[in-house]
Amino acid sequence: MSKNNQPCYTNGLNEFVVENEIRELLIDAKSLDPNKDLDMKILSREEDYNPNNEMITFKGKYLVFDKSTNSPFKLTLDIKNSEKGYIVNVKTLRYYFWPFVDFLSKLELGICSNKLETRLKSENGCTLHTLLPENSLASTFYSYNKKWSKTIELPKSFRLTKGSAFFKLVWLKDRISTMDRDGYYSQAFGINVIPLN
Repeated sequence: MSKNNQPCYTNGLNEFVVENEIRELLIDAKSLDPNKDLDMKILSREEDYNPNNEMITFKGKYLVFDKSTNSPFKLTLDIKNSEKGYIVNVKTLRYYFWPFVDFLSKLELGICSNKLETRLKSENGCTLHTLLPENSLASTFYSYNKKWSKTIELPKSFRLTKGSAFFKLVWLKDRISTMDRDGYYSQAFGINVIPLN
């Protein structure tokens, strides 16, 4: 039987149909090591600075695999310097399906003006911006919408310079502890931090 005659290829009314973006995410994720607790791949990264070494633009695309959640996600970071200050646009693409017990419950972007004074797991010298709030529809798998975006406006006084600007991604993980007819109950069990430049 031809694969095109299989129901999964012919059922156009399937509400769980896989979109091209999700399909590409899963294909790209094959390049990551599932045996590592955490693996990341930089898909692309571009930076542009003016003669004073001040950042004009920063564009990065990242693919991340967290072994505990057993699920990949993609992050797109786009920063532009404007007359009002830096405008930060972030997009996330995630994929979950049952019966995952562990899941990403909160996602934050750390923007640091000084790389030398900032440790990877420290908030000193950094501002943390919530991308996916905890205990919200965006951070649960009750939602079938796995594409989320956020725009952040930094104060005009905030400067990002070459060799000092530092970005990090921070996420919390929850684990389902019990489940009944009213839903599931979870508890936090871990945190991950990775550098983006």
